[in-house]
Amino acid sequence: MTERIKRMTENVLIQTIYPKPIEISYDRADYLLSKRMREAKRLCEYMLAQEVAIGNDTRLVGLMCFDKCPYPSDFMKKKGFTHTKEIQKNFFALENGPFEDFKFWGWQHATADFGKIIEFGIEGLKMQIKESLQAYAGDEDKTDFLNACLLTCDGILAWADKCADACAERAEREPNLKRKEELLQMSHNLRRVPRYPAGHFYEAVQSLYFCFDFLSDSLGLLDRWLYKYYKQDLASGTITEEFAKELLQELFIRVQSCTPLQSPNFTKGGQSNFSLGGYLASGEDAYNELSELILTSLLELPLYIPQVTFRWTKKTPRELFYHVMDLARKDPKGRVAFVNDEVKIECLMKNCCVPWEEAVEYVTIGCNMIALSGGMWYGTGYANQVKPLNETLYKRKEDLLAAENFDECFSVYEQELRKHLLRDIEVGNQLHRYASQDECVLGSLFMRGCIESGTSMLKGGASGFSELGGGCGLMCTVDSLAIIRQFVYEEKRVTMAELLVALERNWEGYEDLHTEIMKEGRFFGNSDPMSDDVARRLTTLIHDFAKERTDLFGKHYLGVIAPGYREYHKVFGGVTGATPDGRRCGEPFKTIGAGQTAGRDRNGLAALLFSVAAYDPTRHFSGVTVTNINVDQALIYDDALFPKTVALIEAYFQNGGAQLQINSVKREDLIAAKERPEEYKSLRVRVSGFSDYFVNLTDALQNDIIDRTKHHH
Repeated sequence: MTERIKRMTENVLIQTIYPKPIEISYDRADYLLSKRMREAKRLCEYMLAQEVAIGNDTRLVGLMCFDKCPYPSDFMKKKGFTHTKEIQKNFFALENGPFEDFKFWGWQHATADFGKIIEFGIEGLKMQIKESLQAYAGDEDKTDFLNACLLTCDGILAWADKCADACAERAEREPNLKRKEELLQMSHNLRRVPRYPAGHFYEAVQSLYFCFDFLSDSLGLLDRWLYKYYKQDLASGTITEEFAKELLQELFIRVQSCTPLQSPNFTKGGQSNFSLGGYLASGEDAYNELSELILTSLLELPLYIPQVTFRWTKKTPRELFYHVMDLARKDPKGRVAFVNDEVKIECLMKNCCVPWEEAVEYVTIGCNMIALSGGMWYGTGYANQVKPLNETLYKRKEDLLAAENFDECFSVYEQELRKHLLRDIEVGNQLHRYASQDECVLGSLFMRGCIESGTSMLKGGASGFSELGGGCGLMCTVDSLAIIRQFVYEEKRVTMAELLVALERNWEGYEDLHTEIMKEGRFFGNSDPMSDDVARRLTTLIHDFAKERTDLFGKHYLGVIAPGYREYHKVFGGVTGATPDGRRCGEPFKTIGAGQTAGRDRNGLAALLFSVAAYDPTRHFSGVTVTNINVDQALIYDDALFPKTVALIEAYFQNGGAQLQINSVKREDLIAAKERPEEYKSLRVRVSGFSDYFVNLTDALQNDIIDRTKHHH
C-alpha cells in the first residue's frame, strides 16, 4: 500500500476519523408540520450544521456522524429509531431472556442500492419521487412520505455543496501545488456527485463514499457497480490501477470507521459484508479484473471490516477458485467467506418468486444474511428450534408412548412444531408492527421499492425477506430425532418410556445409556443415510409450512441457521431440558451453524460436508446460512495438500452446499488462549458469519469453537 493509505489505516485503528457531531436546536414552528416532514426538515438541518472533515491525506469527502441527531437517520446504527430501540431493549437483550423461552428479536440489515445513485444521481431520485407524487396524488399518507423524501434529497445535496465549498476554500489556502490540485478536483467531484450520475471512476467511488453514512451497512455489489467506470477510465488513461486501488482502500477505511472504536464490534468482521463475483443476468460469471483488484486491495489492509463473500458458480474456473481460497488462507483477519450462487439464486426464484435478473443481484449482509440489492433482511429474530421438541418430550408423553413407529412419533412432534411456527409468525408480526412506527425516510431513499410504493422501508416498502424456523439448536433437534429413530424404533435398544424417564432425570441413573448414545449414535454430519434423512425431513417440513405464508408486509420466509455475535445457543440451551442427543438440561446447544461439532462427525471432513449438502439447500439453507469447519492446518497451509482441500470444497458446492467458512487453528492453541489470553491476543478465528480475535469472544463462543471437530488430512 502507499504511504498515504498506510497513514490513514494506522489512524483509523487508533482513533475515530469523524468530526465531533454538532447538536443543534430546532424551530418550534416545525411542530406545525406533519411528523414526517418535521423529522425530514430537522434531519436536513442537522446534516448541514456538521463540520466537513478534510484530512491531509483525504481524497474522498463526506463523513457524516449522526450521533447527536435525535431523528431517524442511519438505519444500521438505529440512530433516532425510538420504537425499534424499545423492541431491542425488551426483546434483544440477552439478560432479559428469550420471550416465552422461545424468541429473541434480531438485528435487521439493509443493503443500499448505491449503484442506483452512482448511475442516476440524487437528481434522478428526485425525478422518480416526483413521478410517484403524481401517481399517488390524492393519497395523503403516501404523498406526505414522498414529500419528506424530496426534502431529504435537497438536504443531502446541500451537504454535498457544503463539502465542495470546504474543499475549494481549503485549496485557496493550500501552498502545495499538488495538494491544491487534489483539493480542486475533490471540490469539482462534489459539485457533480452524488447530485448527478457519475462520469468516471473517481466520481463513482466518491458518490458511494459520500452516501455510505446514510445507510452504513453493506457495500453491496462493488465490482458490478464500478466496473464500467473502471474499464473506460483505464482504457482512456484517466486513471491507473494504482490510483483506483487507493480510492478503494480509502473507501474500506471509511467502512471500518463506521463502527465506533470503543465498540466491542470494532474488531468483528460482520459489521459490513459485501459480495464479489456470482452470476450476471446474462448468465456469465461476474468476477472480473475489478473484482480481483477489490479483493486484493481489501486484503492488503490490516482492517477488520468489511468482510467479503465470494460467490461461487458452476462457471467459476478451478484456477480462480484456488486463487481466491489461496488469498483467503493468507488473510490473518479472516475476512473471506464463500457462498454457492446455484443454491441462493434457485432458492429466491423457487420460493420467493424473484425473477432471474433480480435474483442474481442478491447480496450477503451482516452475519451472512441475504438481501436483494437495495433490499432488507426483514427477519424478526431467532427462535429456539429445540422448544417444540422439548414440549413434545415433556408434555406429550401419552401420545409418544402410543406411537408404534417413528413416523407416528414424528407426527406428534410435527404438531408441536407447527404450533410454535405459528406463534413465531404471530410474535414477529407484532414486533414488526410496533417497530414500523419509526419513519425511515433517509434510508428509504436508497432502497428499491420505497419510492415506487410511497412506503417507508420499515413499513415493508423495500424488497426483502423474513425468516422462520429459528435455526438455533437445529442440529440438536436433528440429532435427537435421529437417536429416537435409531435407539427406540429401529434398533430397539431402549423403550420410549425408558428414554423419557432418562431425560426427566437428566440422565442420572442412565449413564450407561448416555455413554452408548454418545459412542454409537448415528449423528448428523457423517454422511449417514438415516440421520441425513431426518435432517431433510425436518427442514423440508419447515420449508413447506412457510412456503405459502408471508409476513404482515408480504415478505416471503426463508430458512435460517442462527449466526451472529450473541450467545443464543447458550441462552436457549439454558432454558431447555435434557435432549435425546445426550445433551444435559441447561447445557448450551453445541452447534452454531449447519455443521456438526463436539466430536460427533467422526467420518472426516468430506462426510460432514456432504451431509450438509444433502439437505435440500433451496428449501432450507437459503436465508441466514453458516457452515463452520475447523480443519487441520496442514490442509490449509501445506502447499502439497491445499489443492485437495480446494477440490473438496468445490465438490461440496457442486453437490449443493450453500455456504462455508473455514478455521485452521490448533485446538491446543485455542485451549491455551482461553487459559492465557494475554499470550494469544493476535489469534483470530471465524465464528458464525463473522471473524474476531479469539480472546475477545465470550466464554460460550470460545467453547463452541474449541468443540468443533478438527479434520485431518
